[in-house]
Amino acid sequence: MKKTTILVCSLLATYFGRRAEDRILEQFVKQYVASTDEFFEMTLLLGSVDSAVLERTRVLLAPFNIKADTVVLPFKFRDAFNDRRSHEISFCKRALTRHAMTLPHDVFVHLDSDIAIDFTHIIHLAKSLPTHPAFINIPYVIHHQLSAPRVQFGAYMHRRAMFDALDYSESIYRLVRRGDKLFRHNSPDCAIREYLLNKNVSEIAARPPTFRVQTRHYSDNGTFGLYDSGEMSRHFDCELTLGFDPVKDDMGMEPVSCEFLANCCRATNTRFALDIGTGQGNALRSLIVGGAQDILSVDGEEHWSRLPINRGLRSSFAATVQLLTCPTRNESGVISYDLSALASRRFDLAVIDGPKGGGRGRLNTALTVNAANYVFHDAIRDREMVMHFAQRMERAQILQKVIWSDKGRGIAHVAVQT
Repeated sequence: MKKTTILVCSLLATYFGRRAEDRILEQFVKQYVASTDEFFEMTLLLGSVDSAVLERTRVLLAPFNIKADTVVLPFKFRDAFNDRRSHEISFCKRALTRHAMTLPHDVFVHLDSDIAIDFTHIIHLAKSLPTHPAFINIPYVIHHQLSAPRVQFGAYMHRRAMFDALDYSESIYRLVRRGDKLFRHNSPDCAIREYLLNKNVSEIAARPPTFRVQTRHYSDNGTFGLYDSGEMSRHFDCELTLGFDPVKDDMGMEPVSCEFLANCCRATNTRFALDIGTGQGNALRSLIVGGAQDILSVDGEEHWSRLPINRGLRSSFAATVQLLTCPTRNESGVISYDLSALASRRFDLAVIDGPKGGGRGRLNTALTVNAANYVFHDAIRDREMVMHFAQRMERAQILQKVIWSDKGRGIAHVAVQT
């Protein structure tokens, strides 16, 4: 059976990496490689005016053996231009679009390089494309505002057949003279969308209730706007979301909880931390970003205790991480971790995200840990357990505070007196 080819097109800036473009691309490709969908294949089209940026990209993609076309775009600045960057973007987007029209594919996807979306969402949207002329407008939070207006057009897709019926490339970049300066007639994104709508092409907004899509739009300062099926929020540091699949992952810690955990580390001046059963490595990375210097990562099986290292860490982090595969114990059907070997150790903060299943098992695990602060993940599901834990501490006259975040799967911070 012939696979449907998705051509994903992005323009890479000369400051490639400042808005996490390198990590966005790497994570996107990893998601594609890990995809089990047998009906789709992906080809990348990446363009830049800077050949050094494209060389960095080729090095980044080399381990994945993925089809990628990298194109140096011949933009030349003219003294009459009102500025450089706006003309460069418009010229390059037009050139990339024209190059895409020469390549074999079935579905065309344009993504600004600072916008992250899971590859599984791309497949889901591609399956929803109608046969008649139409494009899907993928929402994302704009810079510096918690809004996702339809007029923005930095992420969209349509069928290859639309190129055959309608060449919209000329609409992307046209010059307008004002006095002695040349301006572009419109932003390239708005120009494309307006042109297609004027040609009676149907616009499909990838928004609830029909679609559930999550995107992240990164800024220069490491923050990103999160669009999650209509809800919008602002967060920081895309490293915290590494390994998290918002559609199918039941083990990684979601971005809002990662941010909560990192902030908790900073607020409590955590240096010595215990990471229990967090699976994908998101929590371990959050502890490091939050300032923890000495971390013990625990899980019940060696595969899971090593996974955070394989997924979540880079050598540039100045932290000591030890791994511990600990046994589990079963008391009347309640499975918990046996942490008796840690009885003499006191931690600044302990993250409780295991064993799997939550409830009494996590309660019993937490009660054997000696820490000044406890952070419980999956706190919406396990709210009763968290409150039970807090009550046990209260009876010992050491409860100081409980802080909740009910976004995502929920996370709670229980702080006790030292």
